[in-house]
Amino acid sequence: MHTIMRPALASRLTSTLAAALAALPSPALALEASYHSYDGFEETVDAFRLVSMIFAELAAHPLRVGLSMEAEIDVSGKE
Repeated sequence: MHTIMRPALASRLTSTLAAALAALPSPALALEASYHSYDGFEETVDAFRLVSMIFAELAAHPLRVGLSMEAEIDVSGKE
C-alpha cells in the first residue's frame, strides 16, 4: 500500500528540510571568515584605495585630448 502525502504537508516538509540544510555551516564560509579575520583582506582594500586615488586625480586634472602637428609659417612676404 502506497501512502500519498498531502500537498500542504509536502510543502512544509520541503521548506523545513531546506531551512535545516541552509542552517548547516559550510567549510567555504569558515575559510572565508578566517581569511577576513587574519588580515588577508588588506590587499583588496589597498587596491580599492589606489583606484580611488587614481579617479580622484583624474577628477582634479582631467585628461585633455588634442592634436599635434608641425607647421612652417613664412612671414617674409616672398613667394
